[in-house]
Amino acid sequence: MKTYNLILFHLFLSALCWGQEKQVSPSNNSMIDKYFTVYAKQPGYEVQLMGESMISRSNEMGMWKHPTIARIMKQVKYYKYLNIPVTTGTKLKMIERLNLEVQKDGLYHEYYKQEASDNTIIIYTKGLKIVTELVLVSDQGNRLNVSCFFGNHIDMDSVRALAGGH
Repeated sequence: MKTYNLILFHLFLSALCWGQEKQVSPSNNSMIDKYFTVYAKQPGYEVQLMGESMISRSNEMGMWKHPTIARIMKQVKYYKYLNIPVTTGTKLKMIERLNLEVQKDGLYHEYYKQEASDNTIIIYTKGLKIVTELVLVSDQGNRLNVSCFFGNHIDMDSVRALAGGH
């Protein structure tokens, strides 16, 4: 009887563990994962992920004040955000390295770029006709921010509106 109970217990644990399998989101293949994890050991490297239910809830609450961001967030399933401290020199090197890698891989396409003496804003898209990832790279002061928006189809009108808003 003890052996029988022990076998049932192990089967139950196996089923429980199998049922807890974590589903992989497309955000695990983001621009952040592809090009920025080399900086993960730097102090202040911070990545946040907003899942589908949190995005849905934030859309219901009207959290997005900027109308273009609100429009895009209605098309988004996942949102991943990187915030990392940079100096002017490291920021320029990171952006230069990113541009070289993006051109070499051909996975992302530069859609918009604005460079000023004190800041840079770049918008990349993954996919040409059907955009599945929209990436906004910007620097604010001594921080580099990378926002990755994932959806099944982010419309180009939203992307154009975002680029026009900067």
